[in-house]
Amino acid sequence: MIFYLKSMKATYEHISLPGPFGSISHVEVDLPFFPFHWHYHPEFELTYIVRGNGTRWIGNHVEEYVSGDLILVGSNLPHGWYSDERRAPAQGERAVVLQFAPQVVNDILLGLPECGSLRRLLQQAALGVKFTKVPPQIESAMDGVGTRRGIDQIFRLLSLLDRLSETPCETLSTTGYRPLNDQKGEGRLAIVYQHIHQNAGKTLRLADVAKLAGMTPTSFSRYFKQVNGRSFIDHVTSLRVQMAAERLIHTHQTVAEIAYGCGFNNLSNFNRVFHKRKQMTPGEYRRRYQPQ
Repeated sequence: MIFYLKSMKATYEHISLPGPFGSISHVEVDLPFFPFHWHYHPEFELTYIVRGNGTRWIGNHVEEYVSGDLILVGSNLPHGWYSDERRAPAQGERAVVLQFAPQVVNDILLGLPECGSLRRLLQQAALGVKFTKVPPQIESAMDGVGTRRGIDQIFRLLSLLDRLSETPCETLSTTGYRPLNDQKGEGRLAIVYQHIHQNAGKTLRLADVAKLAGMTPTSFSRYFKQVNGRSFIDHVTSLRVQMAAERLIHTHQTVAEIAYGCGFNNLSNFNRVFHKRKQMTPGEYRRRYQPQ
């Protein structure tokens, strides 16, 4: 698995909402594959992957995405989807995206007891939300929001969000994650993240990475956990497990070859860590998810 990360610097993205008073944007994305675009914006974002396969990064959470994924991202939460021509479907990748200004929901829902479950969903979206059971006809519902204007569009969006507030979901980023969203901090992390991803399959020493950031190991360790929400070791381990999971699905390498190729120097340790993170053994994971 090759991570195509030219920079992990989250860039601010200006969303051009339609009309002088428009608050909702509906976008259909059709590309041969999704290039990596690590960014953030004030608007909430609901993304449905109609067709695709690659890696999704929400805050400090890294996971494979597949067709049928439905993700809600909160205001100013860094995120990105990326794939490459080797893994993308032959007909290319397609996503439907709804972006809406926080005022659409905050100003309307503030203080209304009838909107308690929806308010909780939007609060949860601050760390990213993955819907584990996607409602039927979700693409049509999102398109329905996009084709309307005015009050009707707002009503349709609120109706869709209310429906999603009763849909099973899980939080993605860890509770301690806090996005920096500032040029100086993101610039420092850009070098660190790029080095980690390019060398995840090799030996990664805290002292070496700290030096790249221009910090002592102790200061860097504390800083990394503060901005990432998890320790340096935990971040690297999570990335390696995700790399291994993708190779189990998309290659015919043996479990041992995958373990050593993803930076684990002990097969039994790899099996133990993988089971802890995925709640199944590497062999079980491959049998469940590898295309027949």
